[in-house]
Amino acid sequence: MDYLDPEQVIHEADRVIAVYGEWPPFGDFEVVRIVFDRYLPAIGEGPHITAYIHMWRISGRTSDGKHLLYDAHHVVGIQFRNVVRYRMEWFNHQNVIDDILIVQAEDDHGATVLDAVLPSQYGVELEVRCRSIHVVSVEAQLPPNSVYAPDDPAA
Repeated sequence: MDYLDPEQVIHEADRVIAVYGEWPPFGDFEVVRIVFDRYLPAIGEGPHITAYIHMWRISGRTSDGKHLLYDAHHVVGIQFRNVVRYRMEWFNHQNVIDDILIVQAEDDHGATVLDAVLPSQYGVELEVRCRSIHVVSVEAQLPPNSVYAPDDPAA
């Protein structure tokens, strides 16, 4: 299957690239929230699904070399607009995804659509058929209760 390049297909992907210097690999990122909207006044006709994904960068290793260090923690909102259909399974307390895979397809009326999959490593798996995909938010933050929070809250 020929997957499309997310940075070429996702509108405003440059907002993510501005943080990481490139479109990051999605392996091990975590979906922290999913919002379903039937209509958004600023956008119009829906429905729309927005997945909020905790992203980061590996910045090195601990001095003993046994553990990775992470920085540039952001929660990025990726919105699937004009959703035709979706499937979601296994949403849980962690929701680690493996990638974002996108292919171009045709709907039942011959119109061009995008089929996107956030495959599961552990937790949620989301498949969406939609008309377009957009980055709608990029917020520097570490989500509450993150496994990446420092052991020492004062750190």
